[in-house]
Amino acid sequence: MLPPSRIRSLLNRRHPDWYVGDLIEVGRGLSATVYRGETATLGTVAIRVSHQRWAASDNDPEGFDTRAALCQGAALARHMMRFGVPVPAVHSVDFSEEADLLVTVFVDGDGASVADEQLGELAARVHATELFPGLLIAQTRKDVYERVVTRLCDRAATLSRCTGIPLPLPPVSVLRERLRGEASRLCTLHMDLRPANVIARDGQVLALVDWDNALRGRRRWNWPALRRAECVHPRSSAAIGGSEAGGRASGCGDNLSSGYGDNVGTCIRERGTGPDAGRAAIGPRADPHRNDVRGSS
Repeated sequence: MLPPSRIRSLLNRRHPDWYVGDLIEVGRGLSATVYRGETATLGTVAIRVSHQRWAASDNDPEGFDTRAALCQGAALARHMMRFGVPVPAVHSVDFSEEADLLVTVFVDGDGASVADEQLGELAARVHATELFPGLLIAQTRKDVYERVVTRLCDRAATLSRCTGIPLPLPPVSVLRERLRGEASRLCTLHMDLRPANVIARDGQVLALVDWDNALRGRRRWNWPALRRAECVHPRSSAAIGGSEAGGRASGCGDNLSSGYGDNVGTCIRERGTGPDAGRAAIGPRADPHRNDVRGSS
């Protein structure tokens, strides 16, 4: 991956009117690093730089095209912004032999936690939007049900390998049947809605970021990621300490479901189903500057 000085030079060649200054690394994930930079014309921006063209991990052994992920993040941000979901305002997506970049507005959170109800409400806002019409990278090689079953099995295997604790799942045929039996409408799912991807200040949500895991599916499928987020929330530590047999925190789900809008948490706990879900330019509700893709393959 290019050093920050080379990324800055690349941006200034591509966008000479921006006058990009020095870049500061603010985050690093499995597939990308995020930098903060000051510009003369756009203000503070976030630059997400892919580490390589194809990304694979224990959680996603099949991997994905990181260029497609950058395009998906930009397209979903523009789509969600139309419906009032707080997401990054996109400036550009740039592809080149040197580096692939997604540039957005940058908003600096203070690292504060948000209330469990707010996480639930944020998920409900995402699910209430019009169904995203574009092709999602997680569904390019399998239908949505096969993809979710595969994702659940891969993550269960990774967890067992890392912890040495077996995580038994129902047979794959049962998982498929339960997923296909859902009667709720299809909606757009974030599938990684956890505190690390929710930027907040003074306890108020500013932006939801990182759409790499997004799916079109049933809203209940997103619930395990939300429950997991609540279970590691500082205010839920007592619930974790008093976990039930099987390792489930007894208080998980109650506060989130009040924001989520129905008894979905209770339904998941009773049925014991639902696939698990496995970063990050950020911005508030600003109008997108543009959402074009520039560069050469």
